[in-house]
Amino acid sequence: MEMDKEKTRVIFRMFNKSSEGCEVIAIFPDMEYFPELPFGNEGIVESYQHIGQHGGASWPGLEDITRPATQEEYESLFEELSWLGYKLDVVSS
Repeated sequence: MEMDKEKTRVIFRMFNKSSEGCEVIAIFPDMEYFPELPFGNEGIVESYQHIGQHGGASWPGLEDITRPATQEEYESLFEELSWLGYKLDVVSS
């Protein structure tokens, strides 16, 4: 990945214990997931996890099955994203 010149806004969320293995997910609220698709992707944004890495996520749908992640919980994912070239601006959700 090319290094970011500008900061990228990111929201870190932790899946609830009953879903998706209690993993942290990074949500990029300003990055549409495949915006060029002909059938549209309204509400789908870019996301990233340790396992699976980049993908699309329904931000409104995630709010019910996740909670805000603590800095301790998202620290390793933050470091991985920084290694990939992101300059992150962590925002709360």
